[in-house]
Amino acid sequence: MLANKIIVVPTDFSEFSDEAFVYAIRLAGVYGSTLHVVHVVASTFSLDDAQAVHLSKVQEVRERLNQLLPGDGSSLQIHRHVLEGSAASEIVNFAKQFQADLIVMGTHGRTGVTHLLMGSVAEKVVRQAICPVLVVRPRLETVKELPTVFAKVSVQPS
Repeated sequence: MLANKIIVVPTDFSEFSDEAFVYAIRLAGVYGSTLHVVHVVASTFSLDDAQAVHLSKVQEVRERLNQLLPGDGSSLQIHRHVLEGSAASEIVNFAKQFQADLIVMGTHGRTGVTHLLMGSVAEKVVRQAICPVLVVRPRLETVKELPTVFAKVSVQPS
């Protein structure tokens, strides 16, 4: 299935991305796949001060990516990349360019108005990617806020 293949793992360094990274490591370990861990930094305009801040942010991201290691001490082949632009578009384009066989990514699990306003990078990647996408949902205990559900039930005699 994924033997000697490429798995792309986008990260925003959240706990949700960390869970997806663990899944990707397991899959890569079983199938001998190569991992490409990517983080997307939003592009900035070219003002000198903004550019300096942007370059500092890119360097910080590179350092954080280098800290992502398999917890089991395995010798998986892991490549780290910092991309610039819109997260979903850059992830999809990267996967296409590197002929990825699978994208493994986390989702924040937002619903309702929050999802409507912020959108979902994972959802956009699922819709646009040409390879399969494994979306790792947060475990119930990691979700900080559960939606409240109200239901009105009425029983009418027949």
